[in-house]
Amino acid sequence: MKKIGKLFSLATVIATLIALPSCGQKNSESKTANAEPQAVYSLNAADVSLENEFSDILCLGSYNNTIFVFGVLDGGSYGGYTSDNNLTSFAGFSFKPSDDEVVITATILNDTDKAIVTYKDEKTLIHIFDDSGKEKAVNEYSDLLDAEENYVTFLSVQNGFYVNVNNEKISYADYSGNVSPIKQIGDKEILGITKNKDNNVVILLSGFDGKTTIADLNEDNINNERACGDKSSAFLSACSGCGDYEIAAVFNDGMYGLKGTDWIKLSDFMDNTFSSYNITNMIMTSDNSFIVSVKNDEKAYLKKLTQRDPSEIAEQKTIKIAALQGGLVSDYYLKEYNSLQSEYKVEYSYYNSDNIEDCIRDLKMDIISGNGPDIMPFDARLPIDTFGANSGVFLDLYSVIDDDSDLSRDDFVDGFLDGLETNGKLFMITPSFSISTIECKDKYLNGISNWNYDQMMDICDENKNNLSISVKAKYESYTDAFLDIIKYYPYVNYSKASCSFNDGNFIKLMEYFKDNKIGAKNPVGWDSSMVIESFKNDEIMLNTTQEQNYLSLYNMVRERFNEPATVIGYPTSKGSISYVEIENGFAILANSDVKEGAWDFIKTEFLSDNYYNGTEGSYIFPAIDKYIDKQLSNLNTNLAKWKSEGENCEPMTDKQIAEYASWVRENAGNVVKRDANVEEVIRDELNSYFNDECSAEEAIDIIQNRIGLYLSEQYQ
Repeated sequence: MKKIGKLFSLATVIATLIALPSCGQKNSESKTANAEPQAVYSLNAADVSLENEFSDILCLGSYNNTIFVFGVLDGGSYGGYTSDNNLTSFAGFSFKPSDDEVVITATILNDTDKAIVTYKDEKTLIHIFDDSGKEKAVNEYSDLLDAEENYVTFLSVQNGFYVNVNNEKISYADYSGNVSPIKQIGDKEILGITKNKDNNVVILLSGFDGKTTIADLNEDNINNERACGDKSSAFLSACSGCGDYEIAAVFNDGMYGLKGTDWIKLSDFMDNTFSSYNITNMIMTSDNSFIVSVKNDEKAYLKKLTQRDPSEIAEQKTIKIAALQGGLVSDYYLKEYNSLQSEYKVEYSYYNSDNIEDCIRDLKMDIISGNGPDIMPFDARLPIDTFGANSGVFLDLYSVIDDDSDLSRDDFVDGFLDGLETNGKLFMITPSFSISTIECKDKYLNGISNWNYDQMMDICDENKNNLSISVKAKYESYTDAFLDIIKYYPYVNYSKASCSFNDGNFIKLMEYFKDNKIGAKNPVGWDSSMVIESFKNDEIMLNTTQEQNYLSLYNMVRERFNEPATVIGYPTSKGSISYVEIENGFAILANSDVKEGAWDFIKTEFLSDNYYNGTEGSYIFPAIDKYIDKQLSNLNTNLAKWKSEGENCEPMTDKQIAEYASWVRENAGNVVKRDANVEEVIRDELNSYFNDECSAEEAIDIIQNRIGLYLSEQYQ
């Protein structure tokens, strides 16, 4: 153990400081490490209803008060609409390409005319249509596009077009068929082209120094290049500006307006259900309103964005959620909650140092000073015990669950909340779980479905000449093989702040693994395909796995073993057990001023129909009991569907369904929190023992003493 002493002392200091009366309330002057600047606008997003919906929008452009949108309609045909800036009425437009003609993009030319750009027979064709939809002309260019380009932007000017191809080359094409490439770009990266508020075409460039420049385009020349900040990392789209802004642009972190040489952040879209990367085209209709095309999955939409009433925003209370190195919680959930425009708005508190330990240090200091976030998400890098189990940092969530009219303790799978408790209090909650266990073919188990250490060793002895005990025993080190089968959880009692590694069982297991050479002397890499074949070919006996859902259980026989098998669990001195290993979850700071709002966010986004019916929540065992049977029903429906499509599967029988539901409910209360500090001590001393650097007795003494010290400092 190399670092644990420092961890002990820092955790102790933090626990002491947080307990001081001066730290009992939030500091009125909010400060978070590396916090991003606030957005200027919170935007309402209204869907624009169209007669025919788009599967993809290729062009959204404007000229004076006329707007033109064009793309691929549902069903595969090409078409679009013209309208005014207020989107009060729409005139339809359709285009039918000839055989082998590929539609590339489109652009608006003036108040009445528009152009459709296609590619055929190694030529670029520009079809020009009038206000009635009648084709006026077709211009051909033999050297404008090289092929069916991936990303092409056309901007019209009085005598021709500017063409941006894949942000790699820009050309000017006149109506006579002449093409002139822009040559003065040099080694700078092209970000994009657009028109500015004066209707002149400008180009955005980025240099090797990360600085952005903007310049005027005049046929084949670049003029008046000037600096405009360093917003070059992830440019997405741009349009002409209004009012104080020369242009507006969307970058990966939000929408900005260029005012002079400065980018002013207009919105981060955290109040909307879409993100920056969903916006494919944009129009700025005033200094605080926009029309954008948004691409989601297989659909594309027009949305009208307008600034929310500032007084409405001022009435909202802000909930801060910690975001270490980008965040543990997807902004999808924040955006979805914020789009409800309730009493609360959720924002990130950023901790963005390249070093995770620096992030954790800054977070701890903010908590100590009363400027911490309201919600703390946890993962393996940052377990809840990092802050001391009894420090009073976090709210007992039973206090909000018991006051909740929509959710109660009884709604959770029986025993699950009990397993999450620390000394009778619920400091962390998680919406779902997986079950860590061991699987084995029935033919090796001699009819047993439960085993202790001695039975496990007897069965391994019976088969050790024919096959490896586990995947890690075949491919990885002795220490990895040992920790894969033998869990430390039965030896650590957090409620009593004690451990029992010296009870005689742990040392017996260490010696058994070493004497029987369970592990690879020279570890090698492996992949899942090797493992599955090894099971089927009877080269490996035990499979340690994380069962996340019912399909995984169902596939134990169908895919992994190809013959009858049993989920037998991990051996202990008293019998086998399967574990719910918790790494991720949420806590609420005890001194938060918005405890009710923080709980409402967690409940609304992670303990609701939305979550459990969504992509993430529907494929992992649910903490809310009623969704267990629903997931089983959905799986059986899918199995019947897959069978009808020719898959090698059968729907589950009623007996199987009952067995699977019972197994999950029986094990849901076996909650353990993975403890990196404990694991580090055990791993260090096992390595020493298996490398013949110490005896088993010496290793056990060190493990017992160091982990005992850690538990007494953290949990007494």
